[in-house]
Amino acid sequence: MAGFHWETGQGTLTRHDEEVCGDRIEIVASPAGLVAVLADGVGTGIQANILATLTSRILSVMISRGESVEDAVNMVAGSLPVNRGKGRSYTLFSILQIDEDGQATLLEMGMPPAILLRRGHCLDLKPCDEIIAGKEIRKSTVAMKDQDLLILYSNGVERAGQNQEQPEGWRREGIMRFLQAAYRPGLQAEGLNKLLLSACESLSGGKPEDDAAILTIRILSASRADGSGEVIL
Repeated sequence: MAGFHWETGQGTLTRHDEEVCGDRIEIVASPAGLVAVLADGVGTGIQANILATLTSRILSVMISRGESVEDAVNMVAGSLPVNRGKGRSYTLFSILQIDEDGQATLLEMGMPPAILLRRGHCLDLKPCDEIIAGKEIRKSTVAMKDQDLLILYSNGVERAGQNQEQPEGWRREGIMRFLQAAYRPGLQAEGLNKLLLSACESLSGGKPEDDAAILTIRILSASRADGSGEVIL
């Protein structure tokens, strides 16, 4: 990237009575920018895993190739089943695009709002609602700054500890307090991601009641690059 580089941290937790995780993360990176998708297959197990995998791959590949978000979401909507009883898709998702100038665009359907951690303070992204390909999607844009950490996560993270340590789950407020307490200058994306996942697992007593996925992006100015010209992953 011309002005910025980035590093990523990602990980998932699988519901305690399932063999595969129903949440999926896909990242497509190039010197021109980054496309990342976090998909949450509604429910658990193999079906949720398949739906989340298809959703994340379709969206990430199409958008990284320059196709419009509308076309990509239409493709997903036309390819995957819909829960007709509830009138909603079986897969929820967040799409993140970051260009070479550090401008980030985030599109979220049914997912918890992402959190921007800037110099130890959690900031909301002030999204607006749009209808894209017939779906109600929350859209945010933000000019990323050096050392910013952007955290995307699935619904299972907010539910961590539900019916155990936290009767109502961890919830967004608890996550933000944890992030602010964990922050230190120079904290890497992978390190923060592991801390957050470990906290989810601990709150759940080692037996998560829901699948969970977390993706953390850390932005670095070009002056912090190692000089190789390669994207930091």
